[in-house]
Amino acid sequence: MGTKDLRLISEQVKHNVQQKYIIKADDFRKTGLARIGIDCRVTNLAWVLLFCFICGSIKAADYSSIIEEGLNRQFNLWMIPIGEMEIMSPLQSQAEENDLPHKRVKHNFYDHARTNGVVNVVEHKEESAMTQVLRVGARTVTVTPTTVAWEARDQKLSTTNLLFIRTANCKVKKIIRDTPYESEYLSKTEQYRLVLGTYERIPTEFVKTLGHDGVKTKEYKFRALLKLNPFNDHYTFVAGDWGIIEEDGWHTSNVR
Repeated sequence: MGTKDLRLISEQVKHNVQQKYIIKADDFRKTGLARIGIDCRVTNLAWVLLFCFICGSIKAADYSSIIEEGLNRQFNLWMIPIGEMEIMSPLQSQAEENDLPHKRVKHNFYDHARTNGVVNVVEHKEESAMTQVLRVGARTVTVTPTTVAWEARDQKLSTTNLLFIRTANCKVKKIIRDTPYESEYLSKTEQYRLVLGTYERIPTEFVKTLGHDGVKTKEYKFRALLKLNPFNDHYTFVAGDWGIIEEDGWHTSNVR
C-alpha cells in the first residue's frame, strides 16, 4: 500500500470522525461554547471529551435543581390546616391519629403555631353541654393565619384550607455518587437513579424572626431517588432522605 493510499484512508477517517461528532445547534448553544467562538464541527478528540464533560456538568446542574426543590417540599414546608377544624380531646388524641382530610387533629396540634404567632384559634361556643358530652370532649374551632404567616406563605401551594410556609431552602453543595437504581418496591419498566451528596439548609427569614435556636445554616447529607421521563429525557424527584454527615445511616427512610 502506497503513501497516496494511506493519505486517502487518513482523509476518509478524518471525514467520518467529523460527521460523527457534529454537534446539534441546540446542544451547542446550551453548552455556551458559541459565546467563545468555538467551531461546531469537532475535529479533535479533545473537543469531543470537552463537550462530553460540559454536557455532564449540565446534567449534574439539572440534578441539583431537581433535588433542591424535592428536598424543600419534603422537609422544609410547614403545612398548617386552616378554617373550621375539630380538635380531639386529650383522651381521643392518645387513641387516634391526625385526620387532615376530615379536618380533625389532636388536641395539641396547633400549640407550636399559636405560640409562635402563626395562627389564631377561636373556639365555637354555641355547642350545648349535651353535644360536648356526646363528642367526648372534642371541640370545633376556627383557625386563621396571622398577617405575618399569610405574607410568608408559599403562594403556589397554599389553598383556602391549607397554609404552606417554607422554613428553609436547600442548596446542593456536592454530588458524590450518581448511579442507576433498582428496588423490589419500584416498577421494573421505569428507569431510576440514586443520587448521593451534601446540601446546605438555609433558614428562611420568616423562621429567623421566630428566634428559635438551631436556625443557623447547616450542611447535611442527602440521598435522592430520581425517575426518568423517557418522553422528554427529564428526571423528577421521587423521594429523599437526610442525615448528619458525620453519622452512619439516615434520619428518614423514604427511599426504598
